[in-house]
Amino acid sequence: MSVILTSSRDCVLCGNECQPKDPKNPHRWVEVRQCRTVDRGDDITFKQKLENLCDERQDQWANEVSARIRGVIDMLAADGQYHVHCYNRFRVPVTRPSITAPVEEALRSVVSTMAANSTETWTTSELYLMYRAASGTVFRRQFLSNVTSYFGDELLILNIEGCESLVGFKASLGKFIKIVKINTSDSDDDQLDKVIRKIRSEVMATPRPGDYNLSAYARHKVIESTSATLLKLVSSLVSGGAISKPSLTLAQCIQQHIGGAGRNQTTLGLAVKLHHKHGSSELIKTLNEHGITSTYDEVLRFRKSVGKYVSDNQSEYHKKLGLSTEIGPIFSWADNYDLYIASPNGTKSTHAMVMEFTQHPAGIIETGNIGVMQLNIPRLKKHEASSLSLTQPAIQLEHYTGPSKLSPPQLPTKALSAEELQLQSAAVMFSQQRDAAWLSQVHENDKPVEWAGFNAQQDRLVAALPRSPRHW
Repeated sequence: MSVILTSSRDCVLCGNECQPKDPKNPHRWVEVRQCRTVDRGDDITFKQKLENLCDERQDQWANEVSARIRGVIDMLAADGQYHVHCYNRFRVPVTRPSITAPVEEALRSVVSTMAANSTETWTTSELYLMYRAASGTVFRRQFLSNVTSYFGDELLILNIEGCESLVGFKASLGKFIKIVKINTSDSDDDQLDKVIRKIRSEVMATPRPGDYNLSAYARHKVIESTSATLLKLVSSLVSGGAISKPSLTLAQCIQQHIGGAGRNQTTLGLAVKLHHKHGSSELIKTLNEHGITSTYDEVLRFRKSVGKYVSDNQSEYHKKLGLSTEIGPIFSWADNYDLYIASPNGTKSTHAMVMEFTQHPAGIIETGNIGVMQLNIPRLKKHEASSLSLTQPAIQLEHYTGPSKLSPPQLPTKALSAEELQLQSAAVMFSQQRDAAWLSQVHENDKPVEWAGFNAQQDRLVAALPRSPRHW
C-alpha cells in the first residue's frame, strides 16, 4: 500500500490534513502539535520515538506510520505535525488475546490464515466454520469478539441489511470502498440537536397554564409538568442525577422561556413568596429580567384573583380551613407579655407580644378535605384585574369595646370531705417544709440553687428513694 505524506500539511500518524484553528468554531478544532527533536528527556529524536512505537505495536497502523516517516530524516526540518489525540492513541500498546489455551489454538489458526491472506474478504459464517474445523468451542458471538480484539482497528466488519456481514482488512477494503471516519465534533452536534428537539417537543406538549390550580403546586405535580429530558439533564449537571430543589427550579425557569407561557409553578410561586415577604416590586422585576421569576403584573393578577375568589366564596373558603361561617365567631386578643426570672444567680427578663385566637368549638367542622392547596382559583383577565377594587376585607373584624381588665370568673364552692381536708393539710405542710428547706440552703450554701432548680433536685431525690414493699 503506497502512503503519500505532505509533512507540512498532514498528520504523520493518521495521514489526514491538520486543519488550522477556526476562531468561529474553536470547539470543533482537533488539536495539532509540531514535531520536535529537542528537549526530550530520553535523548532520542521524535522520529526514533515513533519507530520504537511501531516496533512495539506490530500492526497495520504501525506499518502505515513507518512508511510515512521512512523517507524523512529530520521531522522538525520537514515541518512535521500530528494530532494530539492520534499520538495518544498510538502510544497505547496493542492488546492481543493470549494464545495459550487449547481453545485459542483454533483462534490462532483462523487469525494466521486471515493475516496470510490480508487482501481477501470473508463472511462471518466462513470464518466461524474455519474456527469450528480447527476444533474451536466458543460461541459465534464470542469468536467474532476475539477476532476483533486480536486485530484491533486493522479489521473492518461490514453489516449489510439482508446479507451476511463481511469481514476484511481496512487496507484492502479501502481500495474499493470509501472509508470516512466520523467527525466526533459533528456527531456531538447532531446528538445535541437531537436532545434540543426532544426537550422542545416535550415542553410544547405540556398543557399551558390556565387558572390558578393550587393543587398543581405540589412537588410531584411540578415534576410531572416539567420536561423529563430537560429535568434529567439539569439534575445530572447540578445534583448528580437526583431531582433537587435547585435542579427543579432551574429546569422550570428554562422551560418557561422555551414554551413562552410566561409562568409556571416555580416562577410564579417564587415571585409571590418574595413579594409577600419583601413587598418589593423592583426585586420581582429584576429577577424577571434575569429569567428567574414571572412578571410583577402576574403577581398582582394572582393576588387580585385570590382576593376576589375569597370574597365571593367565603363559605367554601372557610370549609377548606376546617371552619364554619354559620356557627360562632373567632375570638382573638393580644397583650404585652413580660416575664421576670429572679434568682441568686441573676435576673432575666423577656418582653413579647402575645396573641391568641379561639374558635367556638361548634364552628370547627370535622372533614378530611381540609387545605387551601385544593382550591382552583379562576385567573382574572387583564382588564378585570386592572378594574377590580376590593372594598371589604374577606374576614369581617369587630373590635372589643368592653373594660380593659376582666375579673376572673367566680368558681362555685363546695364543702370539703374529711378525706379532702386531710389531703389539703398534708399538701400545705409539704409545701411549707419545701419552702423552709430552700430558704435554708440560700443562706447556708456558697452557691445556692434557684427555686425551680431546687424543686427539681428534691423531686429527683424523692423519686430515687426505695419504695417500701406492699403486702396484699
